[in-house]
Amino acid sequence: MKVGRIQNFKNWSPDMVPEPNEDLLGLEYFCFEGDGLWTMEDAALIDLARKELAQLGICPPEAVFDGVVVRQQKAIRSMTTRTRRESR
Repeated sequence: MKVGRIQNFKNWSPDMVPEPNEDLLGLEYFCFEGDGLWTMEDAALIDLARKELAQLGICPPEAVFDGVVVRQQKAIRSMTTRTRRESR
């Protein structure tokens, strides 16, 4: 699986999806600008999402009837944190 996170926007609010028998899923793929996922054609990314949804048992491939790709530059920064352990 290449998908990092899946969310169903209907769970946020049913008003986000106009048709009661439809869901609006957001699949997030974590990558870097210029890598294979980033440079993949939109249609190929939608097809990858369709296949991965089926592999996960979320829905059959033919249930996905539309898709949109949004590439968000520098959406997640790498972070390191320092913590103190409690004395024992």
